[in-house]
Amino acid sequence: MRTTRTRRGAAMLMVTVALVVATIVGASIVSSRTTSTMIGVNVTRAIEADWASECGAMIISTALSNPSNIDALISGGGNTSAEIGGAQVHVKVTNMQGEPPTADDDTLILITDTVIDGVSSVEFRMITITQQAGLERALDPRLHEFAIVAESVRLDTLCTIATWTPAGHVSTSPARLVGMDSMADLNISTLLTNVFEAELWASAGAGAAVRDAADGNTAIPYRSGGVLPLDVPRFRHRFNPSPFNALPHWPDPGTTGEHSEQSFNGTTIDEDLPRGEFGSIEVRGNAKLTLHESVGPLFSCDSLLVDNAELHIEGHVTLNVWDDVEITNRGGIFFADDSSLTLHVGGELVVNGGLIGAPIEYRSMNPVDWITAHGSATSSSADRITILSGYDDSTPNEWVISGMALTGGDIRTNADTVRVTGASVHSGRISAPVVEITAASMFLYDTTFAEGSAYSDLDGIIYHDPDTDGVYEPLPGIGTAIGTYHSQGWYDETWVDAAVALVEAETGEPAPTGGTPTINIYGESFDMLVQETKIDAMRNTDPTDDDLTDEEYLDMVMQDVLGMSPRTTDVTMEGDDGLQATIP
Repeated sequence: MRTTRTRRGAAMLMVTVALVVATIVGASIVSSRTTSTMIGVNVTRAIEADWASECGAMIISTALSNPSNIDALISGGGNTSAEIGGAQVHVKVTNMQGEPPTADDDTLILITDTVIDGVSSVEFRMITITQQAGLERALDPRLHEFAIVAESVRLDTLCTIATWTPAGHVSTSPARLVGMDSMADLNISTLLTNVFEAELWASAGAGAAVRDAADGNTAIPYRSGGVLPLDVPRFRHRFNPSPFNALPHWPDPGTTGEHSEQSFNGTTIDEDLPRGEFGSIEVRGNAKLTLHESVGPLFSCDSLLVDNAELHIEGHVTLNVWDDVEITNRGGIFFADDSSLTLHVGGELVVNGGLIGAPIEYRSMNPVDWITAHGSATSSSADRITILSGYDDSTPNEWVISGMALTGGDIRTNADTVRVTGASVHSGRISAPVVEITAASMFLYDTTFAEGSAYSDLDGIIYHDPDTDGVYEPLPGIGTAIGTYHSQGWYDETWVDAAVALVEAETGEPAPTGGTPTINIYGESFDMLVQETKIDAMRNTDPTDDDLTDEEYLDMVMQDVLGMSPRTTDVTMEGDDGLQATIP
């Protein structure tokens, strides 16, 4: 009997355990099904929120093509919200500092936060707004929209032509190369490392080979380009020596007729240059010499050498060097904040292993690391440096940047050859009769120079299509103005007023003052088919909208939902992968 009871007790225990296990398993199954259902709902909501948020970002971005909508967002502190396709979309627009935008901001950050049943999705877009300039600004005599302006161009094996934009800035400007009216020499190696960011343009009077290459009949993989309807004006700097001749002489040359050499040598030297005209100036051995706007702002010398030393610029300074300038052996020209330099060079410019416009800490870096550091820089010194040819244009000189040098600036010379060689880098732009980028060197067009694309924009303000046959011509008067000044052999800012007056005289109308802005949007990788699918998915939540095209739907949402004005221009969107699409 004792054995039988023990066995019955064991059986009861086993049944109890089985019931507990079955209960746990059953509860787990029920919980799993509930959790799976909840996960499925959340995934669905997340997808819907992503769709709605991305479409909301695209709709708001498109709406900004109308200046009145930009003004409305600015006046509203950059915030708005609306229900789009059953989702609540909150919109915030800021400037690059995260503050409410102002009318002066041309780069905006767009943030859309969409919530569907507690599930949110956030999209970010960076938007640039380029206002179309009036005729006065469009006829930029400095030709800053072009990276290289030359009559002869040589791009040698393993060189790189690209753009550079400081971190935190946005620009759509490519590196545009333009061949001038007499250009017949275009020597471009097929072993170029990188020209994918470059455009090749030819003036109307350029040689046949150059025009053919600009039209795309070449093996070089340029981004685009073409033949312009006019001869792009050649900048001719007119040097005025009078202000420099009037400077006090240091020291007084007396009866010798010559200034003596000024030498600053040694690590203990830290001096300020007084206002005046000097003989040769040599800064060596880690010495430091500073030019102050408050002391000058004009300075002049016979020649300048900065060898393994520092020349500092404080404020806005102009330096005239009657003869040669040499920056060598990690010597350099360095800038304080809010400073600039206009450098007139009468002879040769030699930068061998030196720096112009780079941060001071680059002096202690290995030159091979300069490019990496430059790529992540947040500001540009290149747009604060202008290097101009001096008084004597009769004798062409060699301006050579070599020996792994790093320079920046707007180089404009009337008669000299500019050569970047020896694995060196120039960041900025160059306008010269002859430009050569050779021996694994890099030319980086600093896009902070970009001020629109008047000459290379056939749909822009300085051209028209009189017969509406797709053949563009310059506005009446512009070609006359350019031709007149070319025939006189010089070219500078004074021509702009004359060109505007000629346009008004020959057309009988006021000169164009500008037009609708160009909007460019940067964000997630995309293609338009996916975007249209997302619009359709949102539209299906409201059957009354089924008959609308995507473009009509965008306009409907802008006007009826967001209370914004209709679009006034096409919008170009570019994804992180470089894909582009236009919203018509």
